[in-house]
Amino acid sequence: MKHGFWKVAAASPCISLGDPAQNAVEIVRAAKAAQSEGAALVVFPELCLSGYSLGDLFLQSALRQSVLDALGALVRASEKLSCAMVIGLPLAIGGALYDCAALLCRGEICGIVPKAHLAEDQKRVFSPGEALSGSISLFGEEVPVGDLLFTVDEATVAIEIGCDVLAPISPSVLHTMAGAEVVVNPGASPAWVTRAQYLEESVKTLSGRLTCGYIYAGAAAGESTTDVVYSQHLFACENGELLAKSREILHQKPALLLTDLDLDRIKNERIKRGMGTDEAGYLHVATGATAKDAPLSRVISRSPFIPEVGAEERFSEIFDLQAAALSARLSCVKTTRAVIAVSGGLDSTLALLVTVHALDALGAPRENITAITMPGFGTSDRTYDNAMTLMNRLGLTVREISIKDACIQHFSDIGHDMNTHNAVYENGQARERTQIAMDIANQVGGIQVGTGDLSELALGWATYGGDHMSMYGVNGSIPKTLMQHMVTYAAHLPEFECVKECLLDIVATPISPELLPLKDGEMQQKTEGIVGPYELHDFFLFYLLRYGYSPKKIYFMACHAFAGVYEKEVIKTWLVTFLRRFFAQQFKRSCLPDGPAVGSVSVSPRCGWMVPTDARSTAWLREAEDLK
Repeated sequence: MKHGFWKVAAASPCISLGDPAQNAVEIVRAAKAAQSEGAALVVFPELCLSGYSLGDLFLQSALRQSVLDALGALVRASEKLSCAMVIGLPLAIGGALYDCAALLCRGEICGIVPKAHLAEDQKRVFSPGEALSGSISLFGEEVPVGDLLFTVDEATVAIEIGCDVLAPISPSVLHTMAGAEVVVNPGASPAWVTRAQYLEESVKTLSGRLTCGYIYAGAAAGESTTDVVYSQHLFACENGELLAKSREILHQKPALLLTDLDLDRIKNERIKRGMGTDEAGYLHVATGATAKDAPLSRVISRSPFIPEVGAEERFSEIFDLQAAALSARLSCVKTTRAVIAVSGGLDSTLALLVTVHALDALGAPRENITAITMPGFGTSDRTYDNAMTLMNRLGLTVREISIKDACIQHFSDIGHDMNTHNAVYENGQARERTQIAMDIANQVGGIQVGTGDLSELALGWATYGGDHMSMYGVNGSIPKTLMQHMVTYAAHLPEFECVKECLLDIVATPISPELLPLKDGEMQQKTEGIVGPYELHDFFLFYLLRYGYSPKKIYFMACHAFAGVYEKEVIKTWLVTFLRRFFAQQFKRSCLPDGPAVGSVSVSPRCGWMVPTDARSTAWLREAEDLK
């Protein structure tokens, strides 16, 4: 296992219906292929040792004996394998026949789990096994039967079978309550129209609700098509997400699905949710399974804040949440007037669009928004022109107030040399802008809307008491990478058609606070050249806060996600920078203005990141600085 990633496989070999000996050969072949790819566990379909669709042939003693002979062959073959196998087979126990799954590892049958809830076509020959427990003698050894938890490599694994997962209270509910981190399902679901989608959605939802990994292996090639078709449906879910899937109806050959479950994610999420364990009635069984080192097959997105599917729907929801929060606050303080500083940059643009959307929803005129552009020593023509275009075309009350004279007077008052472009020079401008916006809000009887985003709050890239402060902040849980997508999304809305080209140009403008004088008309100050790429910082932020990952794991994931984009040494450098700034700037987040959390990552001291300002970063920085 590497950094908590655990490689598993779902396999669907070609089945020779009613020929367990040949099926055992195919199972071993598939297990070897999965092991060569680094899998610690391989899940096979329901009743794969005999075939699922045998009907009354299950009642024939000759078939049952051949199943036992093939099981013995599998046990012997497993002696040379380091992975564990979950296989489906019919077994007679105590005078009844059960649809079972056996976990085999290193020459042993570690345990037998019977199917609890039978499909209608199975009730003719099989008995439900939900109350079955104890042990069964197989090949001279006592093998536990019933509610079992298996330790496979470093994971706790439980088994449910086929349509067990669709029961009102599936066995997996009890399994995970007892401590199972991964549930595997040897299945054989008929390929009715829409059935596959229903099964996937059911399992995805279940894995999210139970906070677990879930591996499903469905039957296919070789099964009878007398009445139904089996579609070789293989898929893996984790904490409510579909990680990988394979579904082939037409091809008649073996299928193997490999994926990496993130056990750290599962375990950390359980701790965060306060999930206890109730192991009553469960037997823990250790196995000798181990995983081999193998490349990570899991896809890790470079932009974890951006959904890979349904993005536009997500952006719409976020936009509406921001606007709903602002309109509720305006209603609460009994005003429909808002004041916002507009710089022509990303953050103020999104905040302005949200404010317009909120007032439109309240039925208030857009003139109630006082939009102020406040050019300073570093304001470029591009951002100034974009700010003016936005304010004028959207029909707002526009004010232009230069901060140059006020800042010159202020620097003179405090004895600061105008040619010294340090923190005093930069922060003085930011605080002057905030003072103007807040005073005008008092003047018009409204509230000043803050523009700062999540990425800036994480890095402390905001002036304390300046752009760090507002009367209500709408962007506080929007990271910079998401900000770009949100403005692009808004640019294509009918209500902002009049400023579409302007919005797209703002997205394309280099990110800068524009607090240093221009040089030959060009901005000198580009944020990402100082603090580092936002796409890296947002990646670090997401995994540090959302899942509590260590610097070592975040670095491993970043190197995998950004391979070919950044060298490892570059990623390490910016990770150290991020951690140092993130811990050092907590004092700014401890007095964060009110604002809505629209996602699962927030640095609000009231509902998100609740830590003391004095917490030290020593352990995190030491680990990051030692990375290779």
